[in-house]
Amino acid sequence: MSKLFKNFGVIVNEGEYIFRDGDVADTLYLIHKGSVRISKNVDGVDEELQILKEGEFVGDMAVINSQPRSADACALEDCELIEMNKEAFEIMVRKNNKFAVAFIEFLSNRLRATNVLVARLTEKENKNKNFISILRYFITHGKQDKAGEWALLKFDTLMDKMEQQGISTSQSSGLLHDFISEGRMSLKHDQNKNSWLAIKVE
Repeated sequence: MSKLFKNFGVIVNEGEYIFRDGDVADTLYLIHKGSVRISKNVDGVDEELQILKEGEFVGDMAVINSQPRSADACALEDCELIEMNKEAFEIMVRKNNKFAVAFIEFLSNRLRATNVLVARLTEKENKNKNFISILRYFITHGKQDKAGEWALLKFDTLMDKMEQQGISTSQSSGLLHDFISEGRMSLKHDQNKNSWLAIKVE
């Protein structure tokens, strides 16, 4: 590894980006020392995808399909990286069996991790879509409290609406519980013991 770093090594300081989402992808990196944060902007939020450490590859798709970078890579600490373009990578694979096996194992692990990540992001996206639908229903069927601080929507009314949209009672309850736990909305009760969902009016 030290010989590789001597021939292909680069140093990236803490906080510096190795590449950004959308950059031209023509280089693969192997982490010699340090750690790298991989993240992507999802709906305006910087979503951490994974932390890569010593012995792991960064930007591996550059030597496979040469498509633009699909995420940001930032050094979490001062990093020593082994930088290889596609030609240098292909030479390494042909001449170094251990390197080739390590890369294949890394891709296999990355594929499993990517499948989990895609499922998580898809679930988050679907949840956000449901929240937006609920906000629209607040606008059309909700009301404000007397002080004008809260937008209110009767709990049972929303549950009926979600059921009409094909969302089961258990799914609706789970979604609303998550939104309340995340602080996106609150649950209030009136003098008649009716339950109301409430969103703070900015």
